[in-house]
Amino acid sequence: MSYSLMSWGANSHGQLGQGIESEECVLPCEVDLSKCSLEPKKIKKIVGGAGHTLILDDTGRVYSCGWNNKGQVGFPTKDSILSFRELNEKLKNKVIVDIACGWDCSAALTIEGTLLLWGSNRFGQLGKHPNSLQWTHEPFEVVTGRKIKGISMGLRHTALLTEDCKILVAGTGSKGQLGLSFSNSKGSLNAAYSFTEVLTLSDIESVSCGQYHTIAVAKDGNIYAFGDNKYGQLGLNTDACPKTFIPIKLSDVQFKLPINMYSGWSHVIVLNVRYYKTRKVINLESYADRKSSESASSFCWLRT
Repeated sequence: MSYSLMSWGANSHGQLGQGIESEECVLPCEVDLSKCSLEPKKIKKIVGGAGHTLILDDTGRVYSCGWNNKGQVGFPTKDSILSFRELNEKLKNKVIVDIACGWDCSAALTIEGTLLLWGSNRFGQLGKHPNSLQWTHEPFEVVTGRKIKGISMGLRHTALLTEDCKILVAGTGSKGQLGLSFSNSKGSLNAAYSFTEVLTLSDIESVSCGQYHTIAVAKDGNIYAFGDNKYGQLGLNTDACPKTFIPIKLSDVQFKLPINMYSGWSHVIVLNVRYYKTRKVINLESYADRKSSESASSFCWLRT
């Protein structure tokens, strides 16, 4: 079987890896990987930011291209990187098992549970105070005192899932996306410049960040949401709850594990083996699901 990597869409910073910059690429085009060691059949995960792309292969290597004005691609130049290159300096001898992109920052998680971050830190999304670090092209290890097993990035915030099933957050929290309900002398906490535990959440299985929202799935199948709800992305009534600074359990939604959850800019999609309670989400049943209640189902709540 032959595999190819295809890309299309906006390409003003070379984020499609096609070797050129262009306003858009309407038709899918094959990406030329002859200048790097990446093999399409070994690709494990692809993630994108505002204008950059990361690829993880099944050997634990990371490749990147696109907009590098804040070092988010991981190379010592502000010029855009137009073709995929391997990040082999700071990630050398490390086996990467997961990757994530924010708007202009990036993350990689090692098999040992070590987290590496790089790119923009203007809003503290890398877990450091912006006064001490504005941006960096060099991946640096984040010390939290815990092993990390999951990561997700929003527009300007980052959420980590620890080995003991807690959530740590950093970055801007202006719309409640950090889930930190405590206050400082100026009122509600609008930013966290070091990774801070969301104390109201425990036994979390996975976490996913959107533009200004965060969704967490607990081991009991309950879903917790916090942040902006302008378009109903939290699964809550927009009039009653336009945004929330504290995690709210969705009383009308519950799933059985395993749950695969994905946040877009302002929407959420969940893929579940067997769904067993809903009233308010949109049910997108597959043909297989209509034939058998044991089949996979997908559900979403989003801007329409």
